[in-house]
Amino acid sequence: MAVDQVPPVVQCEVEAAVSGGHVTLQGVITAVRDGAGSYKLAVDKAGAAGTSRIKQAGAFTAIAEQRVTVGNVVLDYSSANRYAARLDVSFGSVTIQCNLDPETVK
Repeated sequence: MAVDQVPPVVQCEVEAAVSGGHVTLQGVITAVRDGAGSYKLAVDKAGAAGTSRIKQAGAFTAIAEQRVTVGNVVLDYSSANRYAARLDVSFGSVTIQCNLDPETVK
């Protein structure tokens, strides 16, 4: 007999959108219930022109099953650059982490 899987209370991801010569990175949080929490977004870029590190943090309010965007970082884009991002989310007693999938920055 299979045990039912309980969905996680909160999920997160880091989205990337390339437009022209820029890449925009932002965190996305989805919770199964209404509530409030906090986030920390850390973004790193490395390339021929040097390195950048940006950190953002704040509070968010979630409505059940609705996406909440947090943080917004716009960087110059080059396929030769390396981008990394980490989103830490605290929601009630739950703390989770998600990372940017480098394949999405193209």
